[in-house]
Amino acid sequence: MEPMHRTRISLQACLLALTLPFSVAAALPPGFQTAVLPAVGLKLPLPADALSQPIPPVEVHTYVLQRGSESWTEDRYRALELWYATQHVAEWALPSRGSRLLLGTVTLAPPVGFTDTDITRDQFSLYTNSPQASVEAADSRLLRLWLAAFSGCTLGDPQPLPVGRTRLSHLYRYPTDRSDIHAWLFRFNRSGGLSHLPDVWIALVSVLDTAKDGAAEAAFVEQTLLANLAPMGRFEGRETTPARLLRERAQKGVRQHPSRAAAHASIAAHPDWWALDSEDYVLLSNGREDRKTAQALLEDLQQARAFYAAAFPGFADTAEDVSVIRLFATEQEYEAYVTSNVGEDLVWTAGLYDGGKRELVIRPIPAKTRNAAYKRTFQTALHEGFHQYLHQATGIARPAVWFNEGYAAFFEGLSFRNGKPVFDEDEGRFQVLSAFLAVKPAQPIPLRTLLSLDYEGYYAGTDADRSFKYALGWAFIYFLERGAPLVRNKPYAAILPSYYAALRETGDGAAATVAAFQGVNMAALERDFRAFWTNPRDRSLAKRR
Repeated sequence: MEPMHRTRISLQACLLALTLPFSVAAALPPGFQTAVLPAVGLKLPLPADALSQPIPPVEVHTYVLQRGSESWTEDRYRALELWYATQHVAEWALPSRGSRLLLGTVTLAPPVGFTDTDITRDQFSLYTNSPQASVEAADSRLLRLWLAAFSGCTLGDPQPLPVGRTRLSHLYRYPTDRSDIHAWLFRFNRSGGLSHLPDVWIALVSVLDTAKDGAAEAAFVEQTLLANLAPMGRFEGRETTPARLLRERAQKGVRQHPSRAAAHASIAAHPDWWALDSEDYVLLSNGREDRKTAQALLEDLQQARAFYAAAFPGFADTAEDVSVIRLFATEQEYEAYVTSNVGEDLVWTAGLYDGGKRELVIRPIPAKTRNAAYKRTFQTALHEGFHQYLHQATGIARPAVWFNEGYAAFFEGLSFRNGKPVFDEDEGRFQVLSAFLAVKPAQPIPLRTLLSLDYEGYYAGTDADRSFKYALGWAFIYFLERGAPLVRNKPYAAILPSYYAALRETGDGAAATVAAFQGVNMAALERDFRAFWTNPRDRSLAKRR
């Protein structure tokens, strides 16, 4: 992002990458919307089908460090990803164009010179306050370096473009080494009553996601979008947080945390996205139908989180981290986000927990089937929410899959009646288990196989295979929690507390499993398990516990 002159500039720059020649300003055609961006004092025209796409959390890399006999864990991040998150302002998908637009602000020089691939947030904070990060005296070389890092391209010499009737003082196009990526750098003329605008360079990046004519897309951006951008008025778009909301946050014990701050920052320039905060969560959504449903979901999850923590107290440094939830407005947005950030093979899911980004992502709740859809969504949130909590509570420990997936399925049945937790049976999984017990009454129940499975083995096989493993995992945890206390002399009472204690001690789910089942008569356990699930009276007693 370099202007043609080499004078020193005050640089909080907004980055804009796109393509091709800039022509005389054209009238804004019908079917467009205006994105209002107070952070940069900009109003940018966009196609009507433009979809806001806040960036996801930065990927976390957990390290185990050791000095002598002492060991500890440390969360680290790619330095460039932390930097990018601070420079990124907004992003949109343009489905009708087959492209994306990225908007950023130049407030920090790209991080260079780190000897470690990954760094801590504290190390990054030190960098941001160092002279090396300053852009207050940036020249064309530093601007070009910044834009190259933001766009991920090699840049050619900047080409000055006419500003036309816009209120810009400078506009430069930067040729890239990619035909599908184009970039510009511009800044407003702050004279003539526009002194309230940020004294920044602004950059926009256009990325083609389909095999289209890059030159034509660049011409569209320059002739239609850039030619019609406008500055915001002095008081336009300014809002304050109501005192009532501030009081509610304080009363709820909403604490500050880097993940909460980053979540709020990621949607700051997207007015169609909003956030809800609770003690342990921040929920982001662009749902336009009914915020009350999202509020209910967050309240229920917060209650469940307290129950998770009471059952399995956290022992990792990350146990008190604020958890991020993302609830989408449309199926298409959910599937696009999952495809881009997790993998196309998981677009069928109702929700998932991304352990790398420590984010719970949830498919939207259809408005026409509010009650039934909410129950399904809540069950998904409870299941994936337990994965999220257990990951944060145990850190680098690797819980066994029978424990992790079994409890996640078990918690799907959690509800609160008069403030008390109630666990319902999963009728669908019970039917799968019952079919197995009825068809093969003399065949041993494969509990020992279940306990020996790793994650790959648990998820392997046909849909019917996975369905049975999930049903068996749920039924086993349900039995240990609700049915085993009914067995005379309670021979299985120590299994779950022993397992969690051993997991804390060893960090190894397989080793913890061995320790938890040491001395347990597995043949008797299988008989008692079968007896419980084929005895309606015992199941009825267990429901009332």
